[in-house]
Amino acid sequence: NARKFEAESLVLDKKRFSATRVAIDKNKLAGLKGKSTVILDDMVSTGNTFLETARHLKKAGVKKMIFVCTHGLFLNGSLSKIKKYGKVIATNTVDNKAAEIDVSRLIADSLR
Repeated sequence: NARKFEAESLVLDKKRFSATRVAIDKNKLAGLKGKSTVILDDMVSTGNTFLETARHLKKAGVKKMIFVCTHGLFLNGSLSKIKKYGKVIATNTVDNKAAEIDVSRLIADSLR
């Protein structure tokens, strides 16, 4: 919850047309110029949601982008494409080069 950190938050609307084509509603991006952002998604396969969001954030003048996901598949070189816009952090639920958050203890404890 962003309020714990005294930070603003917003939820962007996404329309998925196919596995590789998405559209992000950019109407909420006004006022982000010069700000740092953290973009969250549950699963990243092709990376198109992150990439489309990053393009709009860059046009809006965002200073810094950090991308965080739970399950990072990063197919077809999408990790390197996303990294061009900012830091990428994922959990280790799927073996990937962005896995910095170890959830193995959390999963093990929940199975006991």
